[in-house]
Amino acid sequence: MLKDLKLTQQLKVSEGQETTIPTDLIVDNNEALIMSSIANGFHYKDGHSYESEKAYGHLALLTLKDSILYDLKLIGSQHLFINDLELTDGGLIVTGTIQQEGTGMDILLVTLDDTLGVKKEIKLDTPGTQEGIKTLSYDEGYLTLASAENTSNGSMQIKLIAHNYEGAMLWEKTITESSNYEAKDFLILKDKIYIIANKHDNKTESSQAELILLSLKGDDLQRLQLK
Repeated sequence: MLKDLKLTQQLKVSEGQETTIPTDLIVDNNEALIMSSIANGFHYKDGHSYESEKAYGHLALLTLKDSILYDLKLIGSQHLFINDLELTDGGLIVTGTIQQEGTGMDILLVTLDDTLGVKKEIKLDTPGTQEGIKTLSYDEGYLTLASAENTSNGSMQIKLIAHNYEGAMLWEKTITESSNYEAKDFLILKDKIYIIANKHDNKTESSQAELILLSLKGDDLQRLQLK
């Protein structure tokens, strides 16, 4: 059981030749730990270096006795970053970002089975910088939260994408203002979507926390500034 894990225990997981950046940690249905990290992560988050060794996503499945049972490397043709892990029925969904020629940094979704075998890889490519933050299951498929660049003025905005289990888009919601938005996290509670984000007018001003409420169809319900 997890209560038996002592705080004095330490485990070092290193992957790649450069910086290894841990990004998420979850417990599967067998009470094993699954950790995601970015190997060779020196260039996270922009990834725009073609000279150094490419960053890539790494998953490690660990028992509570600190032994690595299985590890999976998601290596793209350019930089690939894992940002979030979520358990789904019969497996796992990975949300991250991948660098691609022509479109830049794009949203990456990878569904895995319960042995961490790759079932499907989905790339949501749009011009400009995109960052996949988190994906959750809901009645019709998946909801993916992302930050996306407004290519007309360079500001960042929030994007919420609904898609079915095969990756086909159902609807897309862009949340934008004159200021920059940085999506942080979200959850689904009953029939509402709750998003937390940072909002700031420019890089020199303090950020303002905001809670955004949407319906399960992406309709605006309420926005609250958290002061």
